[in-house]
Amino acid sequence: MTAEQIEKATDEARMHERMRSRLCETEDDVRAIGIAVAEHTEWRRIGYVMEEEGLGAYEPERDPTAVRWAREEAERERQEQARQDGSAKMVLTVPVDGQTYWHLRTCAGAHGITPRHLIGLLIEQVRTTPEGLVEVAPFAVESGADIDA
Repeated sequence: MTAEQIEKATDEARMHERMRSRLCETEDDVRAIGIAVAEHTEWRRIGYVMEEEGLGAYEPERDPTAVRWAREEAERERQEQARQDGSAKMVLTVPVDGQTYWHLRTCAGAHGITPRHLIGLLIEQVRTTPEGLVEVAPFAVESGADIDA
C-alpha cells in the first residue's frame, strides 16, 4: 500500500472508531469499539513505520513489528501442530464384567503383556468386512513386548 492509501485507511478507521463510540449501548458495541480502536491504532502504526523507514509503499518485511508478529504466529502454529500431533493418543475406558476381564487378563498374561496392551493390539487389528461385519484379524504377540512400561 502507498502512503496515500495508508492515510486514507487511517482516516476511515478514525471515523469508524468515532461513530462506534457514539453508539455504545450493548456489550457487542463495546467489542466493536475495541476493534475500531485497534484498527485505527494499527493504521497509525503502519503510517509511522512507513515514515520512519522512508517507504513509498508499505512492506511488511521491513516492519520490525510485523516481522516479530509473523515469527510469533509461526511459532504458535508450530506449537499447535505439535500439540495436535501429540494428542493423537486417546484414553479409553471400557467397563467389562469380571469374567470378560478374567479372560482378557489370562490371555494377556499368557503372552507376557498387560490387558491394556492386549486391547491396544486388538484395536489395531479391527477391520470392517465388505458385508459390514466387524472382525479382528489374527495376529502374533511377542512375549514380553509390552508398551505400557
